[in-house]
Amino acid sequence: TAPLPWRLSMSLKHKKRLLTHLGHQTYVPTNIDQLAEDLGVAPEERGDFEAAVAELEAAGHVVCCDNNFVTLPPLGKTLIGTFKRNPKG
Repeated sequence: TAPLPWRLSMSLKHKKRLLTHLGHQTYVPTNIDQLAEDLGVAPEERGDFEAAVAELEAAGHVVCCDNNFVTLPPLGKTLIGTFKRNPKG
């Protein structure tokens, strides 16, 4: 197996590329196999890629549906931060 720092950097690389790809306005939800192909993930990096997807799903950054389709979670109605209301609208 590869040394830990290299594996962490590969995981981070896959996470960044995946989130950028999923956030593109023309992205259509697809399965993990097709995502790996679309992103040009080498066969020897496939395990790291799937681990990155699983970590992002566990953190709530992506959603994996029953059919293994991967997408970003729906936008919620929760606002994080400070809301300032103006009486004039």
